[in-house]
Amino acid sequence: MATITPTITDLVTKTGASASASSTMRAAAQGGILDGGNPSQYNASNPIILFIIQAGIILIFCRLLHYPLALLRQPRVIAEVLGGILLGPSVMGRIPGFTKAIFPTPAMPGLSLVANLGLILFLFLVGLEVDLRYFVSNWKVAVSVGAAGMALPFGLGCAIARGLYNDFQDEPGTVPIEFGTYMLFIAVAMSITAFPVLCRILTELKLMSTPVGVIGLSAGVGNDVVGWILLALCVALVNAGDGLTALWVLLTCLGYVLFLVFAVRPVFMRVLRRTRSLQDGPSQSVVALTLLIALASAFFTGVIGVHPIFGAFLAGLICPHEGGFAIKVTEKVEDLVGALFLPLYFALSGLSTNLGLLDNGITWADVVGVIAIAFVSNDIVEKKHPIREKESTDYDALQMMSFNKERPVEVHGVRLVEVTNRTSTVMKVSEADEYSLFDPVLNAFKVLGQLYNLAVSGEVAVVPAALNADTLVTKADEESADLLLLPWSETGSMSESQTISTESVRNKLASDMYSAFIAQALETAKCHVAVFINRGFTGSLKQKPSTMDRKMSTLSVRSQRDRVTAVTNTGRSHHIFLPFFGGADGRLAVRLALQLAEHPEVTATIVHFRGRNDSIGSDAGSVVAEQIVVTPKKAETQPGQDDGDAAFFALMQRSLPAELENRVVFDSSATAAPLSHAIASAQEELGQDPKNGGDLMLLGRYTVLAGNAASDKGCLGVAADMVLESGIRASVLVVQARS
Repeated sequence: MATITPTITDLVTKTGASASASSTMRAAAQGGILDGGNPSQYNASNPIILFIIQAGIILIFCRLLHYPLALLRQPRVIAEVLGGILLGPSVMGRIPGFTKAIFPTPAMPGLSLVANLGLILFLFLVGLEVDLRYFVSNWKVAVSVGAAGMALPFGLGCAIARGLYNDFQDEPGTVPIEFGTYMLFIAVAMSITAFPVLCRILTELKLMSTPVGVIGLSAGVGNDVVGWILLALCVALVNAGDGLTALWVLLTCLGYVLFLVFAVRPVFMRVLRRTRSLQDGPSQSVVALTLLIALASAFFTGVIGVHPIFGAFLAGLICPHEGGFAIKVTEKVEDLVGALFLPLYFALSGLSTNLGLLDNGITWADVVGVIAIAFVSNDIVEKKHPIREKESTDYDALQMMSFNKERPVEVHGVRLVEVTNRTSTVMKVSEADEYSLFDPVLNAFKVLGQLYNLAVSGEVAVVPAALNADTLVTKADEESADLLLLPWSETGSMSESQTISTESVRNKLASDMYSAFIAQALETAKCHVAVFINRGFTGSLKQKPSTMDRKMSTLSVRSQRDRVTAVTNTGRSHHIFLPFFGGADGRLAVRLALQLAEHPEVTATIVHFRGRNDSIGSDAGSVVAEQIVVTPKKAETQPGQDDGDAAFFALMQRSLPAELENRVVFDSSATAAPLSHAIASAQEELGQDPKNGGDLMLLGRYTVLAGNAASDKGCLGVAADMVLESGIRASVLVVQARS
């Protein structure tokens, strides 16, 4: 009994202690802020809440900073670095409790992990941007120009590295490093080329297709590759314990590069050909495989002592550019990287920057020296090679040597693709030649030219939206074009998106952006210009409403008939109606109408509308109740030239070829309201045959209505505006004679 009592007592004691311990080990409260929890308090088991707060603050802050900096044409990375500096200890960190609440030290590894993942993917995109074909095809010039371009900033970087090394080698908290490695890092950082920035500069200067642009891109590719290799060498030298280890690291890295080129890339290309990714674009599985190669490459270079970003860069280099594969992969990845991951990395770099440490004159002198070298080295190269003046001088010399020769009809098409902040559009700039070769729109345009036995060529121009009109005018000048034909956008916007509703088609003429583009082209063009507004010229633009379809269990003739795709029931005949009000634009419209009428399936009606009090030889620009006033051009400064409009009309009528007499009708009308009468006549004559290929109303542009205060509201002229507002059932072609 004496033995059992202590045993029972001990058992009861242990059981009570166990129950007490179990009662204290409770799960964390799940009510969140409803239970009084602080969402900014770091929780190692659930760090996502604080990460969202950190990412949200960084993204919003950087975007707000980017708006004013964008007015100064600064890239978004500047706003991201400045945002990190402002959120760091330099500014916001001085607010008591801010850093401890938003960026506590235990939470920084998670933010750093996501940021470094973004850096790896960004370097993968940088590798995708680099097209080694430029370097291979122009390697002699690229090597010489690239070496000359790197020599000056590299040498100046080596020079300032000595001062930086002596000033900061004894700073507390710094890791000892050899001067040679430090000098190499500073020199490479000074001389490395930002390839996307180079592409954007060449595009804005319109030098992409010139020899200067090709050489610059080739040299930029070489500098980019050499720069990243030298940075990898710096990392290897820093991480290596001694010289022998560094040698082994470099040899292993070289062997890995050869393995990627001769083992991984052929297998990868075979997979892409089997999956038709080069022809049809990468599928989700192929994109996953590509990213896996990038991450695996980053892993290997990281474990051998080189930074993981170099492996991701190499993975991007081996990706093919055939069929636009690199561009399409970039389009699928760049948004997430550029919008989320990369801002976190640059902001994290800024968070580690404390401008308060710049507290003496020597430190500020070093800062000014680094900035001066970065500016001066580039300015000297630009001063030595004045690109724009040289190109314009050569162009003027070619213009003086050109001769006017009669030639058959030639059509040159230009498809405009906007350069945006996206990396993929910058890649399209550097690969514009191949992009033009495989562009489906240009290929369809060329096939159409072959069907109609026309000399047709085309190209894709990747330019900023502000240079669209200037690009077309310059191209027309280079081709010595007689006519620049501009289509009005079907959607009323500058984008290539398809129309979703008929409302955008109905109000497409109200687009301020597209109107500004057309107006700029009309004002700066040196040749004849025509603007085409499509209103069913190749069939109806109305969308067919979606209908319910039923599943057929037995053969149903009606259901099968409903499933057949409707074919547009249009012929190939066209009718042109031209109201002639005089002036150079009107005379050009008459000549163009007669040229179009030479086609056997085209008929035309040309009516000379003049004021009721006008005689045959009177001034076509006199003002009556509703009279057309011809805006004078530089070519119409001779006195009495407008008096010849009626004589010109009579001459065109008398000289009409015999084969056109049955298809072209000349008429004249004297009325107090010429424009209203012209619109009424057009509504009676156009759109009467629903089976033809579409009717066309031809107008001159420089005609305004006397006494109309709103006559200058549209870029096409008030006559065209009134015709389009009348709801006429025909397409409209507005022409402007060369100035």
